[in-house]
This record gives sequence, structure tokens and C-alpha cells, in this order.
Amino acid sequence: MSAIKYRHLSRSSSHRQALLRNLVTSLIEHETISTTFAKAKEAQRMAEKLITLGKRNTGAARLQAQAIFYEPEKHIPKLFGPLRERYASRPGGYTRVLRQENRAKDQAETAILCLVDGPKDVRWHMTARTLVHERENDRSMHEMTLMNVRKVTRFREGGLELLEEEVRKLERGGGGGGAVAAKEAGKEAEEDAEDEWEDIDDEVIKHKEARRRRLAKERELNGEEVEALKSDIAEAGDRDDRKTRRMKWKLREIERRRDELAKEEFPVSLASSIRIGGSRKRRRLAARQAKITNITVEA
Repeated sequence: MSAIKYRHLSRSSSHRQALLRNLVTSLIEHETISTTFAKAKEAQRMAEKLITLGKRNTGAARLQAQAIFYEPEKHIPKLFGPLRERYASRPGGYTRVLRQENRAKDQAETAILCLVDGPKDVRWHMTARTLVHERENDRSMHEMTLMNVRKVTRFREGGLELLEEEVRKLERGGGGGGAVAAKEAGKEAEEDAEDEWEDIDDEVIKHKEARRRRLAKERELNGEEVEALKSDIAEAGDRDDRKTRRMKWKLREIERRRDELAKEEFPVSLASSIRIGGSRKRRRLAARQAKITNITVEA
């Protein structure tokens, strides 16, 4: 006889059971969780058995469910109350696993594990948005959409009426990804980006102006100090004492620093005009920066 096959998840037996209990507890509490695909499939098996225990609604079933939950006093009422009533007419398939994009850090396969026919049923919301999109573009219902409609409404009480209400709500709120809503959203995003770039340009100009004033003041102070040192050295004459050597060294350091400041402000020889290509934002930023150096920017 072959052994029961399951995913070991690179963990010991006790660690794996603790992990699955934790995932199932979070699923019952939040009704949707996001984890790796392997963990979602293993947690799905335990969650299905747990909801089956809730549908039995016996003393033995309650004891078995308490052994799975970490906080039974918090989750047992929900399992044997709203969830049992929700899935009373459903013969099975109380959870759904939907794949997501791979995790960016290690490219692991991820998935969403959720309870079906609930307020956080992902396929329910995706189907409603698809219907809105098809109606806006005057398209007939695709066979895949028709299959998803049947899936999300088959065991939900008043499912078709609730789905139609959800679709109308999305149409009123522009949540279906329509062309008008997308255009307005794109326009608002562009205006926000323009304002952000304006703020960045202002900050660049303020920073450069403050730096120019600081450099000018430092040059002025250095010039006065150079004149004072030169006069003191001239008065010292040919003396070669420690004080005179100190003044000569300080004069050389100030002149070196003055040359560095000049190079720092104008690192390259600047032309009288430059031509800037690229986006409008780049041209505007270059034009604002060029005001400080008196360069003409040609479009």
C-alpha cells in the first residue's frame, strides 16, 4: 500500500503542522491570505476538512476543530455559525487558490488562498470588473467569463442579482477600468507629476542660489584674509621664524581653496547656448537650471 503523499515544505513534522494551523487560522479570520503556492495548496486541504467539521456541527467536530485553531474561543463561533450557514448547500470546494506573480525577492511561486462566496472572494470581484469592461466596449460575453459567472453565483443565494448589483456599483463609481475613468486618472497623475517636478525645480534653484551666495561670501572672506596675510608677511621681511612659516602655509592653503571653489562652481567651460532634447519635463528642468548660469536653452 502506498503512503499518503503531501508536501513536506522543507520542515519537520511539528513545524509543518504549526505552519498549516497558523495559515488556516488566518484564513478563517481574514477569509483571504497570500502565501507561496505550495503552502496555499497544503493549507487548502486542512481548511476544507475544517469547514466540513463546521458543517457537521457535533460535539466531536467541535473538539477536533479546537485542536486545530490557536485561538478556538475566537474562531469556533465563526466556523460553526456564519461559515456553516454559508456553505450549507455547497457539497465541497469551500476555498480557492489563485496564482499571483512570482515573489520579487526569490522568484518563489505565490498564490492567494481565499474562502469562496464571501465578501473577499477574489474571483467574484474580478468577474464583476470583467463584465463592466465588456459592457463598456460593447462586447459579447466571453465563454470564460460565462464560466466564471456560473462559478461565483452557483451556490451563492441570489448570486445573479448580487453580481448585477456589484457591476452597477462599479459602473457608477468608475471602478471597472473604463476608458473615461482611465483617461481622467491619467490626467490627474500627469498633473500631480507636473506639480512634483515644479517643486523639484524650485528646490534645485533655491539650493543653487544658496550655494552661490555661500561661495561668494567665502571668496570675499578669503580675499580679505589673503590681503591681511600678505601685509603681515611683507612686514616680517626675511625672517624665517615659526610664525612667518605658519602665515605662508596658511596663505597657500587659502589660495588652493579659492581655486577649488572656482572649479567647483564651473567644472567645465560653458557654451553660450545648448540644445536640450527628450521629454518636456527634462527640457523645463534644464531651462530652469540654465537661468543661474545665463545659458540660453534651445528647444
